Amino acid sequence: MKPLLYMILSGIILTSCYRKIDLDEYRTTPKIVINSTVSPDTVVMASITRTWFYPDRSPYVNLPHARVELYINNQYIETMQWKTLDNPGNPDQPDTLFLSDTVPVEGDKIKIVASTPEYGTATAEDVIPKKVPIKDIKHTIKKGNGVYQGELADYYEIYYEIVFDEFPEKNNYYLARITQAQTDYYGYHTLGIDYIDPVFKEQDAILDGSMAFNGLEKRSGALFTDQSINGQTYTLQIKETATKLGEAEQRIISIYSLSESYFLYLLSLQKIAGSTLEGGLGNIGLAEPLRVYSNVVGGTGILGGNQHSEKAITINNPFKNN
Repeated sequence: MKPLLYMILSGIILTSCYRKIDLDEYRTTPKIVINSTVSPDTVVMASITRTWFYPDRSPYVNLPHARVELYINNQYIETMQWKTLDNPGNPDQPDTLFLSDTVPVEGDKIKIVASTPEYGTATAEDVIPKKVPIKDIKHTIKKGNGVYQGELADYYEIYYEIVFDEFPEKNNYYLARITQAQTDYYGYHTLGIDYIDPVFKEQDAILDGSMAFNGLEKRSGALFTDQSINGQTYTLQIKETATKLGEAEQRIISIYSLSESYFLYLLSLQKIAGSTLEGGLGNIGLAEPLRVYSNVVGGTGILGGNQHSEKAITINNPFKNN
């Protein structure tokens, strides 16, 4: 009887914490948002928008009139220009960006300064990290039968071994990713990737123990650092499980070198995606609020440096005719 009474009383207490409020009392002046990833693969470009208040519906947040200056290694380079670009994925919503004419190189310190009369000035800077070449990739395939995704079925397990040289400098940051290169006989399908290497588990271990944390969301790749592999030639292990496997499917294996700021930004996004309950409790004051990392001064957003190496491999199904 007592446990039931405690539950009823707790419900009454929690319910009594709610009250109607006028959100407009808490409306603040919007801030400039800088979103940019920079690498030697293309010119420097940036999305410059503003924050918006939650009750607003579909506000126009672009700032085409902003002055956006590009600096490299503390030297003014140019004023970036507002451009509208075609968006093949959604022709009705073209991309709008500020573009430069400058392609940066490894080691460059990039700074973007955005300003408008109504929202002031926001500044962000970051350094483009070293590129980590992939030395070798091997894979093995095993076939099994059992319960997979709630059903009794045949399935394939593909074990990847990805070899690369980690830099001798400390505090390097990475993201590994496997994607399907093209459709096969079965058509495109979502890959069941399990990042089994111990270096991936280190990030989960750091964050484990927080309320309702179910692990980092890794559908877009898994983050890792050189904490335990500094300066080594290392073999990264990743597992893929699939119920379908064509005769000659292709995979793209990628390793991204990230700046510290970009790593922390992606880490915060993956934690939020893996902590939905904690985020909800944080909104009502019962857990630590989850925040997206930002390195923008005077505004919000991210300027992140990165480089990536990738290799395409062909997966031949040895059990095709079995």
